[in-house]
Amino acid sequence: MNSLVMLFLAFGVTPQEAVSNHSQVVNEVNSYHLHIEFHTAENDQPGMPVVKTSETEAWCSGFRHRTRERVYFVFAPEGMRSNGPHGDVVDSSVEGTTSRVLSGWDHEHPLELPINFGRNAKEFSTVSCSIQPWDPTQRELRASQEFGAMGWQIRPGWSLAEVVAVAQVTAIPQEDEQFTRFQLHSIEDPDLNSNGLSVNGTIIDIDHAHGWQISRMETPFADSSIVSEVTDFARTESGYWYPAETQSKHNGVVCSLTKVLDAAINVEIDEDDLKTPFPEGAHVVEFPDRLHHIWGTQGPLKTFNTSEALMESIYADARMYQEQLIDDQVRGRSTEPSRHWIVTFNITLVSAILCLSLLKRYFLTAQGQSAK
Repeated sequence: MNSLVMLFLAFGVTPQEAVSNHSQVVNEVNSYHLHIEFHTAENDQPGMPVVKTSETEAWCSGFRHRTRERVYFVFAPEGMRSNGPHGDVVDSSVEGTTSRVLSGWDHEHPLELPINFGRNAKEFSTVSCSIQPWDPTQRELRASQEFGAMGWQIRPGWSLAEVVAVAQVTAIPQEDEQFTRFQLHSIEDPDLNSNGLSVNGTIIDIDHAHGWQISRMETPFADSSIVSEVTDFARTESGYWYPAETQSKHNGVVCSLTKVLDAAINVEIDEDDLKTPFPEGAHVVEFPDRLHHIWGTQGPLKTFNTSEALMESIYADARMYQEQLIDDQVRGRSTEPSRHWIVTFNITLVSAILCLSLLKRYFLTAQGQSAK
C-alpha cells in the first residue's frame, strides 16, 4: 500500500500534482528520434576537463525501439584501445518480444560487402549478431540510456511516478512558485538503493515553466551527494520541452555532462530506422534454438542447426574464395607475355615506319642534289 506523506503548500503546486503532471507529459511520448552525447571528467576525476565518452542515437515508435551507441575508450592507454579511433558501436532494437543486437560493425566506416571469411576473416569473427527473445515486462529490460538523459527515468527502469509510488514524499516549500521541490524517504526496494547511490533522501525539482520536466535532482552518495541540474532547456517543433544540457556535480565539482544534440518527439519514424540491420555475409545466432544464419541482403541466406555445420560451410566458402583469387592471379600472369609482345610489336612497327620515312627523305634529297 502506497504511503504518501506530504506538506501541502498554501500556494503553488503540491508534489503529488507536480508528479502527476510530469507523468502525463512523459506518457504522451509515443515516438522519438534522439541524438545524445555523454561527457565524463577525464579519468573519472571530478575537476578534470570533461571529454566525450559515448554518444547514443535512439529511435522509438510505439512498441518498437532501437538504440545505436558508440563508446570511446578515451581513458585507456593508446596501445590497449581495441576500438580504434572511431569507437566501438553496439546497435540493438526491440520489436514485440524479439530483440536484435549487432556489435563490431561501424555504419560510418563499413567493410566491403558481403563479409567473407576468406577475404576478411578478422572482421568476420569480430562482427557479432544475435536474435533473442525479449520480455518487455522485466524492469531492467525497460531501462535505456536516453530515458535517463531526457529525465523520463530517475533510475534505470524506474520512472518518477513508480518511485513515488513506493516512497514517502515530503514537500520543501520554495519562494519561487515556478517549480516544486520535494524529498523522497523510506524506500526499501534494493533496486533503488545500489551502487553507492540511494534514492532515500533524494531531492527533486519539477519545473512548471518547462513542461513539468525534472530540472534538478540531488542524490545522496556515500558521505556527500551528486547534484544533476539542467543548465539549458530546449523545445521541439511540436512544442515538447526537453533538457538540452544537464550538468552533474560531486561536492560542487563537475563530474559529467549530458547533451541532447537533437530531439524529434511524436513524429513519424522511418521503418528502416526502427530495426537493427545485419550486414550481408555476417554470422547471426538466433536464440533460444541456437540456429546459425549466414545473412543475406534481406534475411538468412543459409541456416545451420549446429556450429559444426556452419564452420564446415564457412571453410568451404573460404577455400573457394582463395582458389578463385589464385586462379585470377595466375590468369593475370599468363596474359602478361601477350601484353609485352603487343607492346614490343607496336614499338618495332613505329620504329620501322620512322626509318622508312627517313630513308625516303634521304633519297629525295639525294635525287634533288644530283639533278642540279
